Amino acid sequence: MKSSILNTPNRSRKKHRHSVQFYENDDFLVTSVQDFFKSGTAAIVIATPAHIRQIEKGLTLGGITLAEARKQRLFQSFDAEETIARFMVDGKPDPDLFRASVGEIIQKATAARRGVRVFGEMVASLWERGNSEASIALEELWNALQAEYDFELFCAYPMQLFSRSAYADGFIRICDTHTIVTPVESYSGLSKSAREREVSILQQRLHGYEMEPSMLEAIVQSPDDAIVSKTLDGVIRSWNKGAEQIFGYTEKEAVGKHISLIIPKERLNEEKMILSKLRKGEKIDHFDTKRLRKDGKLVDISLTVSPVKNAKGEIIGASKIARDITDRKQHEAMLREEEHRKDEFLAVLAHELRNPLAPISLAAETLQLTDSQSEVTKESVGIIQRQVAHMVRLIDDLLDLSRIKSAKIELRREKLDLGEVMRAAMEMSQASVAEAGHRLIASFAPNAIFVYGDRVRLVQVISNLLGNAARYTQPGGTIWLETAEKSTENVTITVRDTGIGIDAETLPRIFEMFMQGGHVVNGANRGLGIGLTLAKRIVEMHGGSIEAESPGPNLGSTFTVRLPILAQLSSDFWERPHVSRDPISSLRTLVVDDNKDARVALSTMLRRQGNTVAVASDGLEAVDAAQKFAPDLILMDIGMPNMNGYEAAKLIREQKLLRQPMLIAVTGLGQGTDKQLAQIAGFDAHLTKPIDSQKLASALASISVDKNQYAGLYEDRSKVI
Repeated sequence: MKSSILNTPNRSRKKHRHSVQFYENDDFLVTSVQDFFKSGTAAIVIATPAHIRQIEKGLTLGGITLAEARKQRLFQSFDAEETIARFMVDGKPDPDLFRASVGEIIQKATAARRGVRVFGEMVASLWERGNSEASIALEELWNALQAEYDFELFCAYPMQLFSRSAYADGFIRICDTHTIVTPVESYSGLSKSAREREVSILQQRLHGYEMEPSMLEAIVQSPDDAIVSKTLDGVIRSWNKGAEQIFGYTEKEAVGKHISLIIPKERLNEEKMILSKLRKGEKIDHFDTKRLRKDGKLVDISLTVSPVKNAKGEIIGASKIARDITDRKQHEAMLREEEHRKDEFLAVLAHELRNPLAPISLAAETLQLTDSQSEVTKESVGIIQRQVAHMVRLIDDLLDLSRIKSAKIELRREKLDLGEVMRAAMEMSQASVAEAGHRLIASFAPNAIFVYGDRVRLVQVISNLLGNAARYTQPGGTIWLETAEKSTENVTITVRDTGIGIDAETLPRIFEMFMQGGHVVNGANRGLGIGLTLAKRIVEMHGGSIEAESPGPNLGSTFTVRLPILAQLSSDFWERPHVSRDPISSLRTLVVDDNKDARVALSTMLRRQGNTVAVASDGLEAVDAAQKFAPDLILMDIGMPNMNGYEAAKLIREQKLLRQPMLIAVTGLGQGTDKQLAQIAGFDAHLTKPIDSQKLASALASISVDKNQYAGLYEDRSKVI
């Protein structure tokens, strides 16, 4: 066992050697320190706890008994940070305190023996904090101490601390405070010829930099972008003018601090994610996040982070470019607010337009129930119903377009017979086709084809295409509607016409919003120019595609829809109860609406169908009537004075009635949220105005299928649906 850590000193060596080692790898540093201690009689280490442990491990493996060495004061170790704290005042090393703390340790060690060797990392720690002046001042204090006592000093700095050209002057000053300067291991370990080659390369790079320094400086000091470098531990190493402008900290305040200085507490996990990716060599591109300014305010930034590698290709840090995107975020927020206001406006507009349409539609239907009608009356009723239906479709298209754009539309998918969907679309388009005197020729596939989709939306797509064909085809033209099973996976639906066609310039943009491909013929309604846009988006939501073709002007057009065919499933899986759609009759029905015309029109139609009807003009009256009239069915508006429909529905559901009535909301409010609120309030169904007897019967039938509590009402078909 050795009683001394080091061998007898070589007295021929130059006294007071103060050397510095720049290094890239901790293992190399530890080995260099151990080699340094081999030629001395006593060792003093002032370093980080991690480095102290590594040095002690290496000395132990080399045969040194540390306990014995410590007992004889041949080996002493001190925490660098704790030691620094003993002599720093206002960010500067105080000479007197340094002598009283570190100087006392050196004085005692050198008084006992010669050949004392000291390894210190305090200077590197101060530089890493960003306090370069304190680091250089401490080097000078060490030199002053060496003038009094006989010891050799070995300092070390990780080379990554000097990654910026702005550190060049400080780097030179550090070198000037030492008698021996040793470059990083990737250079010092080379052969003589290899070192000369590296020197030549470095000279060329330096020459190239000196030729264009202003360009590089202009890029780094860009006032628009923050350019920051950091270690893999998150310590800030460089900080440009852009970073000062965006985050509010000066370079002196930021360098040496942890990057969490500018990260909000709730986003600290982002830094862990970024560092994890960097260690794998991955780049983080245009990552939108928030950072914390010096004044405590949050700033929106777009962040790009790239790994920084040394000459060996090892990842030693990160380069970050941050751009202030506050203006962009504010603009996006403004656009979202405008979109929200537009949606609200359209919802209010639809409500206000639907309310007057409701009594008009119901009055027309009531007239149809009259036994004695003249031809003029029948024709007038037909005109009213067709125009109301047209108005309703325009309103629905406007709302649907807004919902699809904001991804608020939901598809209610089920197994559909495509032939049935096409027949429903033909029925919906019959009036516009017949009005123009067109001939509609339908050709369906010989076998039933099933798709998985939303019936209402697919009918809407095909009827839009048929309506478009009718609008842009000369009177007496021909329209074809065809289906074909092109493969086991897809089916095509084709709508073609003999109309005015589409020119080559318009064809690529035909599905754009508000795009209209030519003049309508025969004074037909031009429409809003959103039907094809809706059709395209609905088809794509079903996993399909749509395309338009035309040989040119006056040569007709062809629109082809492709949809995926549904895989065959057992018929039992798809079987649903059959429900009747006959008009309702013989029900005690309460009609609640603050609009007198709507109230009168609906109650009149229901009475003519054989129902017993009571009316109420607001929610309060409805709650009272539910007790006194004991209705089987309540048809209630939502937006009413005194008490709205939601509040009234909740109170009715809370009443202790012998039998709870069916509650159906009949309102001009038709947004998805309106339907959810109705369900929460206790409504069984939600109908958007205007309604007719068929819509009402369908709603009641759906309730009877989905809710067994009403089964008793449907036992006698003469009573109900």
